[in-house]
Amino acid sequence: MSNIKIFVAHDAEKTIIVNNSLYQNVITQNVENSTFIQINTGDNIFSKYSKYQELIVQYWAWKNIDADYYGLCTQDKYLSFSKNNIRNNQKTNFEFPAPYFDEHPTIDPPIKFEYLNKANIKKMNLFEANMKDEIESYDMIITSHLNWDITVIQQFNVPSVLDNKLKLALELIDEFSPEFSVDAHKYLNGYVYYPGQLYVMKKDLFNDYCKWSFKILDELEKRIDFSDYSIEGLKILYYISERLLGIYYTHLKNQNKYKLKELDWCKIEHVETQDPILPAFINNKEAILLTFDNNFVMPAAATIMSLINTSTDENQYDIICFNKNLYQNNKDLLYRLTKEKNNISLRFYDIGFIMSNDPSLHVPKNMYWSIDIYSKFLIFELLTSYNKVLFLDTDLILMNDISYLLNLDLTGYYLAACPDLIGISRSSKMPWMHNYLTKQINLTNKFNYINVGVSLFNVQEIINDQINFGDNLLQTLFNKAKKLYIAPEQDIINELFHEKIYQLDLNWNTPSFLGSNANTISQKLLKEYLPEYLYQSCIEAIQNPKIIHYIGINKPWNYPDYALANYWWDTIHGTEIYELAINSQMKNATTKYTQKIIQDFFNTL
Repeated sequence: MSNIKIFVAHDAEKTIIVNNSLYQNVITQNVENSTFIQINTGDNIFSKYSKYQELIVQYWAWKNIDADYYGLCTQDKYLSFSKNNIRNNQKTNFEFPAPYFDEHPTIDPPIKFEYLNKANIKKMNLFEANMKDEIESYDMIITSHLNWDITVIQQFNVPSVLDNKLKLALELIDEFSPEFSVDAHKYLNGYVYYPGQLYVMKKDLFNDYCKWSFKILDELEKRIDFSDYSIEGLKILYYISERLLGIYYTHLKNQNKYKLKELDWCKIEHVETQDPILPAFINNKEAILLTFDNNFVMPAAATIMSLINTSTDENQYDIICFNKNLYQNNKDLLYRLTKEKNNISLRFYDIGFIMSNDPSLHVPKNMYWSIDIYSKFLIFELLTSYNKVLFLDTDLILMNDISYLLNLDLTGYYLAACPDLIGISRSSKMPWMHNYLTKQINLTNKFNYINVGVSLFNVQEIINDQINFGDNLLQTLFNKAKKLYIAPEQDIINELFHEKIYQLDLNWNTPSFLGSNANTISQKLLKEYLPEYLYQSCIEAIQNPKIIHYIGINKPWNYPDYALANYWWDTIHGTEIYELAINSQMKNATTKYTQKIIQDFFNTL
């Protein structure tokens, strides 16, 4: 059986890997106690990473490792061994000339995935046995070619490098390797291009290729003055090596004696991994969980600001923000809010990869599953080091210190939350809603139906009662999701945990519409259909709200004159969030005004 080693170049320790022994994960940076193979030992060019990039991995493997087959890929680029056509990226060729004078063409892969998850590993058939069968059938495997309207040498353009150094490489090939000259000229002046530095080849070919290509690269390094090159320009040797690989493959192809194969390649958008979430404070095992994306940063910032304003120095606040691909500038904005508070920890955890692995395909196709829905389920997967987790929607404002909730004794309860007033009212008005709560969700008392926008989960109690929820709680939650629910995660949580829910006073989740001076439809619904004791709790809650929840579509940052919106604006006044909110208002006003002008114009036609 062949000894196959495909070296995967990682530029960071916390990056995703494929669980396959053919892949040799290598770190290209100085990292102490790395779990990856370190290549600053033996015969190496580790210090030349800025110029050679992952070629330092190729060089190290050439000089230090014995194998029957050698391969190279990177943490975000893999050859696909799929037997099927799984191309999903239409933009595989570039436009020429480039749209802007300072922009050079970029190359898109035939396959693009957001994450290297289980499903995508399966699609690419990155399994050891299948890959071995394919690899052992060929002498060399390379990326599938592109056909262009300009030549390979014409499209070669590296930032800050004003002259085409590929021409110098061609001169060196003529000088040092005349046996490659014909194929080199033909390839570089041709329209077929093999992108990337991805390959697998037999030992004899690998040794031959490395000996030839590094001789050319070494001579180039001697003849090029790198002193004024940019960070990108310093990579000129790496970019040239990509073309050398195409020349070498073309040279083998023209000899008609080697078994050669082209495979599609894939680019992975997000490859970072994250550490497990542990409590930020030694003596505090209660967490505060928020969930939002880049479109909801401003409201989330207001919620965090209200927490800061109502916090006390003697208490600790461990805030965790579940997100998906949150921009760094948005993280920095939120970090600035808490930087002066030693008793407040703010951390971010991207749940995108976990979401991509969860069985969301079982969810009805017409249902949108946001990160907000996923996050409540992932409490029992990611936050198991905590005793309790307080989930807060990000369309609310805290009026009181939430330490009361965090310190609440929930022995014997799975969670604490407030009643969902609209859901309960509708169940008394509409027979179908009554049947939905009592038969599909199976509530023994529909008046205990809760709103999970403010919900305190007794994580350890739920874990200890795991037997009540099947072998795997997360799987049980998603199995429930195969059914159609009105409010997916809220209704599933109600269904699973309803027998052990602690009912909080309504002022801990006070709907903002209760503060409206107008007799709204919602207020009318509550007055006519809520049990008297619940309606009385509404009156008491609005007189002393501890959390104001802007439920519904009318959010205070969009409608400053809406019920209780003044509390939201007062919270952010004097902060940079206020400036963002004002700018958002101006943008919305301009957009609405423009839309009105256009509509008025069409009305005249």
